Parts: sequence; structure tokens; C-alpha cells
Amino acid sequence: MCGQFGKDHQTIVVSGESGAGKTVSAKHLLKYLTVVSSQNLSLESSMTGRKIETKILKSNPILEAFGNATTTRNENSSRFGKYIQLNFNRSGNMKGAAISTYLLEKTRVVHQGPAECNFHIFYQMMQPGLRGTNTIGQLFEDFDQSVSFRILPGPSERSAGKDSEMLQNTLKALEEIGVTENQTKQIFQILLAILYLGNIEFIKGQDEDTTKIKQSKGSSDAMKNACNLLCIDSRQLQHILLHRNIHSGRKGRESMFVKPVRKSEAANRRDCLAMLLYSSLFNWLVSYINDQFHGNSCRQRLLDIYGFECFQQNSLEQLCINYANERLQQHYVQHFLRDLQNEYIDENIEWTYTEFEDNQQHIDLLDGTCGVFALLNEEVYLNRPKDLVSLGNRLVEVTNGKASHRQPLTPRLHNKINDSSSATQRSQKKNSEKFSPRFLIRHYCDIVDYEAREMVEKNKDNIPSEVENLVKTSHLDFVQEILTSRTTTTTSTTPSLASCEHLMKCCAAILTIACEKHLVDPASFCKYFGKNRIFLTQSQFDQLESARSSALNTKVTRIQTTWRQYQKRKALQRRKKAVLIIEKAEENYRSLDSGSTHDPAS
Repeated sequence: MCGQFGKDHQTIVVSGESGAGKTVSAKHLLKYLTVVSSQNLSLESSMTGRKIETKILKSNPILEAFGNATTTRNENSSRFGKYIQLNFNRSGNMKGAAISTYLLEKTRVVHQGPAECNFHIFYQMMQPGLRGTNTIGQLFEDFDQSVSFRILPGPSERSAGKDSEMLQNTLKALEEIGVTENQTKQIFQILLAILYLGNIEFIKGQDEDTTKIKQSKGSSDAMKNACNLLCIDSRQLQHILLHRNIHSGRKGRESMFVKPVRKSEAANRRDCLAMLLYSSLFNWLVSYINDQFHGNSCRQRLLDIYGFECFQQNSLEQLCINYANERLQQHYVQHFLRDLQNEYIDENIEWTYTEFEDNQQHIDLLDGTCGVFALLNEEVYLNRPKDLVSLGNRLVEVTNGKASHRQPLTPRLHNKINDSSSATQRSQKKNSEKFSPRFLIRHYCDIVDYEAREMVEKNKDNIPSEVENLVKTSHLDFVQEILTSRTTTTTSTTPSLASCEHLMKCCAAILTIACEKHLVDPASFCKYFGKNRIFLTQSQFDQLESARSSALNTKVTRIQTTWRQYQKRKALQRRKKAVLIIEKAEENYRSLDSGSTHDPAS
């Protein structure tokens, strides 16, 4: 395999729409690469590759529990990107691996869309099976089992039996990668603290710009339990949630004063703490899994990322996910479709040119100088009071003024624009607190209606320094450990024919088939000769490859036969030589013995 790749690194990108089976495909690719790399190697070398494959597959239940969630289109949707690096030596033997993760949807910890769920692990830990364990079971003894958590949708949306089975798989996987029982307990301790943080509620104070914690049993108990689990002071947490530090002046003459925060900012600081803990825990788990692998010379990489998403409510998460898919589409178009057709032209091949859409205009709409991301970043940098009406108008102006929206309107696009406009008009009739500006973007495979209401806040993604400093005061060593890991690693349905065709269009598979179809001539085995190359269809290539393999097998058999004959001849010659030496020695012995028998002196 390495002989075919040479010294160049290879990357396999597994993409597609949500629920298309990308994660399962990545598992099959991993198995295939392990088998291929183990061929014609010694038993010890092939076992090394199998062990690495086994370790990666054993880590899947952990990554799926902490990184997957139920969405409206997929009950086991990956909410992060996974990048697996497989390391091979020069002989093609798999020597190690590494897993990198990207774009964990940590906002899902504190907010889920309609009919969607939080990460699987939160539902697994609610199962009775966890309370039956010795060390972890003690964690739940002092807490009210009847408490309902705000950040978890109702149990009717989940399958308790399936969660119980997944819990056992997760616990087994944690044990197999070497996580100790005490570490497992502390993992669930942090998860339980996150759930209680979500139950802390706020109300407006006497002044408009002040906030206080709601004095209800549920909110007060949540504050107390969260602090006990995290081993931090409850008064400090309350102060940090309700106040922020403002620094002024230059270095050396800097001054600081404390200002109360509004209800929305207090809730945002609470959510930041929950997201900080969860993302740090996730990064620690990935780092722990990577410690089980070794090797440096990377040859093969598997990238398993989000698929294209279009939900009833689309926010910054879907915008970033779809932007990543736009980039992958552009990479595919530039490095395959365009290069393929340019190669036909360079080789003077007679064929029919296939038109394909270049999505560069879609990418410019998003990351251009005056694009959507630039506008959102500008709002973050200016840090001015939120004006949703102005933001919505600017976003609509940016998106509607681009070439991708000057194309002829299809009935589907026309309906979407009308629906979006009607929704915006209805929202504007309400007060500004509930107003949600909307804008449309026509991606390469679908039209998506985005809501801009929370995009600026999500784009900030900044953790208040007071919150992070508070967590660092925790007396729980494991909290310190996962924070250290964060700083070092921050870098079920059958699809119909129509959905399959839509998926193929999204992946540009139909364009690829169209490009290659014009080279197929059933009457000729090999008709297309370029200046420097011969162009074959896949069936023709398979026939040649089969003939090559057959010839290689014949030659290998002949070489092996000749070598065995040579070895046997050499062995026969050695035996003959040994026989002659033995016979010569025996003759000498007999002559000496007979001479001593006839000696007169004796």
C-alpha cells in the first residue's frame, strides 16, 4: 500500500448530508486500511495494526457518548468533526494512530433545538445501572433522584432501554482504555455538576441593570449541589455570576471596578461555565485516548465531519457546518472535476465538456471581506448594544446582494423567500426582545433559512476570566487536570431514491459520472490515447489489474519454486559433501586399524 502512495500523505474525507452514514463508513474504511496494510507482513507486524484498529474502535463508544446527540434527522448524529491519523512505516506496517477533534457543538450542552436532545452521556447517566456501581453509585446517594434538569428534554424523547445498554458500553470502553474507577467517578461528578448549573435561575433585581438568583428550592439546591460537586465556594460562584470585572487604565496604572450584570448576561455566564467544563472534559478524554497510540510517520488520514444541515431553526452552528461543507465541495471541484477535464484537454481527448457549478461565490458570501462572518466579527469587536433590527437588515443586504441570489428563482426558492419575509414581518410586530431577524443563503445543494438572533453572542465564544479563574480554585484535582488538557489541546431510516439522488448531487457524484461517461466506448477496449497517457474505464482497469495480479502470482510462484529448488540442491550438495567426508574418515580409520592389527611388534 505504501508503495502506491509513496512519500505523499493521503487524506480520505467522509462527507455527506446529516444521517447519511459517515461515521459508519469511517469505521469500515479503518477496518479496510488495517487489513490492506497487514497483507504480506509477518504475524507480529499484522497483529500490531489489528491492535491499533481495536483500540480506535473501542474508543468509539466514548466519543459517541460524549460527542453525539439526537437531532431531527439522525438519532446518533456526530456533533463534532473527527480526524484520524494512521501512521505507517516504510514497509507499510501500521505503527500508530492519533485522533483529533474539531468544532465540538458545546452550545448543545445548554441549548437544544425543538425535538432535539443533549449529548447521549447525560441520558446514560440518568439510568439506574449507574447507581448500581460501587464508587459511582455513591455519587447519587446524596442527591434527589426526582429532580428534572432544564437542559435535558423530556424522557419521552429518549429510549431508556437503549440508553441503559449504551451506558454499559461506555463504562466498558472507559475501563478498556485505562480510565480508573476514581477517574470515572469524577467524570460523572463533573457531568452532574453541569446539569445542576443548568437549573440555576435568575430574576431581575430592584434596578433594571441588576440581577439576583431566584430564591426557589430548585434554584438554591442547584447552586449548592453544583458547588459541592465542583468543590468551589458557593458565594464566589454567586458573585461571579451576578457581577463582572471592568478594567481601565494602562498597565502599571490599571484599575478595576465591579459592575452588576443583567439577567441575560448572568445566564450567559452560567452557560459559559457549563460549556467550559464540558469542552475541557471532552478534550481530556480525546487526549487520554491518544495516549494509547504511538507513531509519528503519518501516511493515511480519515476525516469524518458534520454533514450538510438544514433544520427548522438554523443558527451559527449550522452556518459554520455548512461553510465547512462548502469548502470541501470546492476542494472536490478544484482537485478532481476541474483537473480531470483540464487533463482531457491537455491530452487532446475527444469528449463532451461537462458544466459544473463553482461554489466560490457561496464561499465569498460567507468569508469574503464584506461577507456574513466579517459582519458578525465586526459586531463582536465593536461590542455595542444589540440592535437586532439593524443586524437583520445588514445581513439581508449582504446576502441578497450577492451573485448566488441573483439567479432565477425556482418555485422552491420563491416559497422560502416568501416564508422568510412573512416570518420576519410577524416578528417585527412583536417587541424587540422576541424579534428574530432571518436571512437566506443559497448553498451548493440547498437553500437554508438562518436566524440571526443569537449569532453574535455565540460568535463571541469568550469565557469571562472571572469564571475561568473560579474553576481554577476548585479543590477537585480532576478539574485542574481537564483544564490543563484544554490549554494543551485547544487547537435509522432507509433513504428513498429521491434522497439518494439528492445526496449524490450534494457530493458531486453525478457530475463525476457525467465527466467519465463521455469516455466510455463499449465497442473499444482501449480507444482513448492521450499524448502521454492511456485512459481506461474502471472495468478495463480492473481487467488489467486482474491480469497483472495473475502474472505476479505466476512469477512469484516460479521464484518461490526456483528458490526452494536452489535451497534443496544446496542442502543435497552439503549432504553429499558430508557423506564423502564421513566415508573418507571411515576409510582412514579402517586403514589405521588394519595396520595396527598386523604390526609384528604387537
